[in-house]
Amino acid sequence: MNKIAIVGVSFDLPQTKNLSEFGEVLLNGMDTITNLNTNQRNKEDRIDKAYIVDDMKKFDADFFNLTHSEVLNMDPQHRMFLELCWRLLDQYGYLSNTDLLEETGVFSAITSGDYLYKNILSQNKDLPYSTFINNIPDTAATKVAYKFDLKGISLSVNSACSSGLVAMKVAMDNLLTNDIKMALVGGCKFICDSESGYTYKENSIFSKTGKCSPFDIKSDGMVPGNGGVVIALKKYETALQDNDEILAIVNSIAINNDGNNKNGYTSPSVDGQCNQRL
Repeated sequence: MNKIAIVGVSFDLPQTKNLSEFGEVLLNGMDTITNLNTNQRNKEDRIDKAYIVDDMKKFDADFFNLTHSEVLNMDPQHRMFLELCWRLLDQYGYLSNTDLLEETGVFSAITSGDYLYKNILSQNKDLPYSTFINNIPDTAATKVAYKFDLKGISLSVNSACSSGLVAMKVAMDNLLTNDIKMALVGGCKFICDSESGYTYKENSIFSKTGKCSPFDIKSDGMVPGNGGVVIALKKYETALQDNDEILAIVNSIAINNDGNNKNGYTSPSVDGQCNQRL
């Protein structure tokens, strides 16, 4: 049996803080975008919309035993990932299970953010090496493992837009080979100036209408946004034995690459997607 159980979830998404709100958004087809009040509304091709997370710039440094300086010099994506992992472990009762934590791995999907060069390097050139460590995607997973004394495999997975699901595939593989007993998998995105909207450029990936419409014939691009999600995974039979709350079951997952039979590098391939077998 290769089923994987989702046994915990934590997220910060636009206008969505818990599973009840998340279900309401999905069932009602809600668009959680924010209409921004900027002084650039009259500028041609300027779109005053973004996906904003409430309190996304707040962080409790003392709670995580970090100095004020460390937090100021840390990518907000790392901060969010750390907080979401703690929230999940605490909410589902895993934080006190030291035996489980010994066999818990972390798989992060975080991109290189813009915080380092927009908020740190632009103001200070004489920085400690720890600033670099706290701003590269490579260290997000192991930082969580360090803070919570997790001793399973912990690594960063990066494959651009597919990073989150690829990280999930890597985590599931490690569960099925019994290298770990539980996996924390998640991704976060934070754009420093998202509250200023964005500029539409013809033939770019961004939406001219300022609306995300996935898998819709009316879709005309994406809108920059912020948010983070972390899930906990176990093998299905392990979750049953441990009497965990099972939120969902993943029956199968697979990865391929669709080559060059498509309109361009960033375009999807119909054949590539149809040929993938789970």
